[in-house]
Amino acid sequence: MNNILVLVDIQNDFIQKDGKLTVNEPQLAQNVARFLKKHKSFFSQIIITCDTHFAETYAQTCEGKTFPPHCIYQTKGWQYPQAIQQELPSDTVVLYKGTTDVWQEVSQYDVLQQNFTDKHIYLAGVCTDICVEQAMLGFLERGAKVTLLSDLTKGLNEQTPQVIQRHQAFANLKRLNATHSTQLTLGE
Repeated sequence: MNNILVLVDIQNDFIQKDGKLTVNEPQLAQNVARFLKKHKSFFSQIIITCDTHFAETYAQTCEGKTFPPHCIYQTKGWQYPQAIQQELPSDTVVLYKGTTDVWQEVSQYDVLQQNFTDKHIYLAGVCTDICVEQAMLGFLERGAKVTLLSDLTKGLNEQTPQVIQRHQAFANLKRLNATHSTQLTLGE
């Protein structure tokens, strides 16, 4: 089985104390960077999603009606923290998305059009109860096995246990689990 790490929107505006739409979890960047340093060779592919908005048009978007301006293209808030950037391999696939759901961008990215039935997706990021959840559901619908790395994932209102509980009736739940990255034994 191919192992793919997907890092969802671990951008400064979401995790730093002064972020525009923050879960206020600056330590998350250091935790993810340590995980990458130790385990990146285990993954056949690393994908990051990057919430991307534009100052000129944000107010007219669906998100602009619900959330304050955040992750404005090429601002500090839009960037991944330096600690994570330093650990990402050069062949990391970056998916820029203008909505909360990366699967709304599927036609733009070949990597999202691959067959996921023989893939094990390890998900980490923010926001567990919005963007991570939507990414998780998309991978499950496409036949992937999904593990949420709960200590590398942070929600606005709900955390990993609540998200998994909400989807217990999901037909593919047997392919969904959660674990802490420190409890994960890679290579099994």
